[in-house]
Amino acid sequence: MKRTTTIPRSRIFTASVGVLMSVAVLSGCSNAVDNPEPPTSAIPAPGSAISHSPTPSETHGAPASPAPTQSTSISQPPTTTGSPEINPPGDIPDNQAFVPFSPQGQSFTVSVPEGWARTGAPTLTTFTDKLNSVTIEAKKATTAPTLASVTKAEMAQVQASSPGYQAGETTEVTRSSGPVILTTYKADSAPNPVTGKSVHDDVQRYVYYKAGTEVVLTLSGPVGADNVDPWKKITDSFSWS
Repeated sequence: MKRTTTIPRSRIFTASVGVLMSVAVLSGCSNAVDNPEPPTSAIPAPGSAISHSPTPSETHGAPASPAPTQSTSISQPPTTTGSPEINPPGDIPDNQAFVPFSPQGQSFTVSVPEGWARTGAPTLTTFTDKLNSVTIEAKKATTAPTLASVTKAEMAQVQASSPGYQAGETTEVTRSSGPVILTTYKADSAPNPVTGKSVHDDVQRYVYYKAGTEVVLTLSGPVGADNVDPWKKITDSFSWS
């Protein structure tokens, strides 16, 4: 008679679990061998920072952006400040200095351009510089000059001795010393001693008078030269002693 051995259920369950785990392990190993997969990077948890190795451009700085293309334009030459003043021929410079002049034995004073060449005598003195001249003539007169006497007598003599003479007008104007007679005209200058050439001049002739003395102040410069201000300064500076 055979003897039946009874196995407890707990051992049967334990053995079954062990068999299933062995099968699972063997299956996993078989799949790993048959279907190998490359390792994957770990997936960071939500909200965590992602780190990575810097690229060469990040390590050494991003390559410089290409320079913007500039359009070609024609620029104006820069304005030069502090450069010396350039005057047209015959223009007396704005920075010209003036000094008082009183002829020996005369009773008047007038400002003349400083540095100009001086020629003549106490009764007839001329100051010249390049193309400009200032002539001062003092003479005795029994009566005060008038528009008629200057026009008919004095200017007739001037016309006769002035090549290229072109008549202007004779008027009475006011200067610092009082009323004076002004005659404007055009005439050729004396020939240049070096070149022999003459310049056609604008001329202003002023006649001052006091107590038997007449002073004629004549200013001349090339036609078109702008000498209004310096000529005004000279003629306004005239004063009797």
